[in-house]
Amino acid sequence: MPWGMLKNVFLYLLTGTYILTASGCYGCKVRSSTPMTDEAESTSEELHASVQSTTYWVKGSPRKMLEPTQPNPTSFIRTSNLENFQGWSFRAVYNFAERAEVPQQRNLRQAELDSVEPRYQRRRPSFFRFSYIEEKNQYHYQSSDEDFPLVFIFSPATDDQERLELQAIQSREDVANLELIHYSLSDDKQAMSFLFFEKMGRNKAPEGEVLTEIIFHKNFSDRDVTRIHSPRYPFYFGPGAKIRWPQQRKITLRYCDMPDHSLNFMFKKAFTQAVSTWNDLLQDRLQIEGEIVQDYPPFSDLNYHCVYPLEDYQFSPTPSSTWTAMNTLTLPNSTNATIISSDVFIPLASWTYQIAHSQLTPNQWQQSATETMIHELAHVLGLGHVTDTSVESIMRYTSDASTPTLYDIEMIEALYPLQTPPNQLTSIPGDSGDSI
Repeated sequence: MPWGMLKNVFLYLLTGTYILTASGCYGCKVRSSTPMTDEAESTSEELHASVQSTTYWVKGSPRKMLEPTQPNPTSFIRTSNLENFQGWSFRAVYNFAERAEVPQQRNLRQAELDSVEPRYQRRRPSFFRFSYIEEKNQYHYQSSDEDFPLVFIFSPATDDQERLELQAIQSREDVANLELIHYSLSDDKQAMSFLFFEKMGRNKAPEGEVLTEIIFHKNFSDRDVTRIHSPRYPFYFGPGAKIRWPQQRKITLRYCDMPDHSLNFMFKKAFTQAVSTWNDLLQDRLQIEGEIVQDYPPFSDLNYHCVYPLEDYQFSPTPSSTWTAMNTLTLPNSTNATIISSDVFIPLASWTYQIAHSQLTPNQWQQSATETMIHELAHVLGLGHVTDTSVESIMRYTSDASTPTLYDIEMIEALYPLQTPPNQLTSIPGDSGDSI
């Protein structure tokens, strides 16, 4: 499928639905903050289930992003369990597109201001519910909404006719065969993702290869999620949008080890310190733990919540006032206002270049990596960027804070209130308990 076809589809999604953009942190010291105003719990705003579309331009082949990983190419969808996937909604598209040129750099203040744009924009609700329809020994996963331009085509596996594999995507004008890389089904059976390349031939797009992740989510109803207005705290999904990890279960964050890279030790140490920092502040609110793993799936896996160091993932190879230090990608469940999955990308090529062309000492770079990791894991937990320069915060680009400030502590406590009694609940809000 030519990249132009998918690009047109994404433009359609951009004009008709809500959009989520991932949070990028520019420069070594990444910060932010907001005004101190009282929280108002009485006003609500609609957060509809939504489609999210984001494209990252990668300098270097996106295949390099998969080299350290262990993909799972075996589908979990079978003819015997199709009923479990009926009525799911198309939720997200993430693309990693090869491009040689570097996007125009922004100054630090502009990057800070751009980063606090609301991630949900109030437009028409779009659910795009999908169902399987059998056609000539194929199974078409398609929306009941005729406006949605794509059909996902599944075919029986050659070694197991009951197992269905995603083979192609069909639009109104074309059919694209796919090279499937990784299948993922979330532990709570509420989301599934597919990671693939378009099979390129003579029609290879001028931008180069595109690595695409698509995500479907199981919706329980079309009811809106209430947004609690809290202008004081700029959460990840907008002011007052209390979308967070389920407090009733332990959340494991992982560092995906790259032992052969020269910067690996620096980032492992930064990860360990950042997890410890937030874990200390979340006592009786959210239980988190950190693991360093040697074997891990690609970033599209919905169950790993990993910090991924990526060798060729890079935005800027030249010195500038802003450069991407780390990037967080988070997927929410709008039905019960929880986070499904969140991952952090570290563009090692950018760090290597910046370190080689700076006068900072190794200790200074370690401190910078730790501060950046604390900031980025705050995004993973649900905190957003802020811009009020009168408040010190680890979440502000231009702040001098090196650890979470009193303001940051108040913000994380507002997002994760004390459990009463703490750590006693075991169910996940909104989890139907369905098995697949």
